[in-house]
Amino acid sequence: MKPDLTKPIAIFDFDGVIVDSLMIKLDAFIHCFGIPLTKEQQAQAKHIHLSTGGIPRAVKIQMMLDTFQSESITGRMDDFLARFQITLDDRMRSLTIDDATRSMLYTLQKEGIAIFINSAAPVNEIKETLENNQLLDCFVAVYGGDERKPENFDKIAAITGQHVNRVFVGDADYDEQAAHERHIPFIRYVGYDDLFTTPAQCLTANTMPELTDMILTTLQ
Repeated sequence: MKPDLTKPIAIFDFDGVIVDSLMIKLDAFIHCFGIPLTKEQQAQAKHIHLSTGGIPRAVKIQMMLDTFQSESITGRMDDFLARFQITLDDRMRSLTIDDATRSMLYTLQKEGIAIFINSAAPVNEIKETLENNQLLDCFVAVYGGDERKPENFDKIAAITGQHVNRVFVGDADYDEQAAHERHIPFIRYVGYDDLFTTPAQCLTANTMPELTDMILTTLQ
């Protein structure tokens, strides 16, 4: 059923919600510096990656460099990002979106709900993963890259109108903050990994069926 943009909309973060890609991206971060990291540096990279969900990868890489304070890690950000992308591309091509997530998307689509993505990941990367999994057509539009999530919410509002009932699903503190900044109801999904460092003060779903029910109830 074609979504009716006058009806409620569901907006999703991508990594950690639609796809279980957090550890794939951690591996890419660890390899992006061009030299083997020590166990301590790997632990530091993991902590930064998992505690800063929802922010651009260049920002994360700079945070890692500042934390490592290693004279042996040198190079331009463009080089780090290029190596990150090479590792990531190799892993993401074979990433399969699970049946529970597919069922959730198909259920929302059947209900006529318009589905969007608002992510920090690059748009082309998101679209390629969705297309490889035959799910790109489930989404009205995909927003990502260096744009802040609140600004992406504004772009979605420009398509749907400001007063359409909506909900945002994310898996990180920054996702909740972005939703609150634009006064959008928020659901915290912890089905893959919990990237929240603050206690839950919002709706929290642990499985895709539970998430589906919460979205439909919120958008009633």
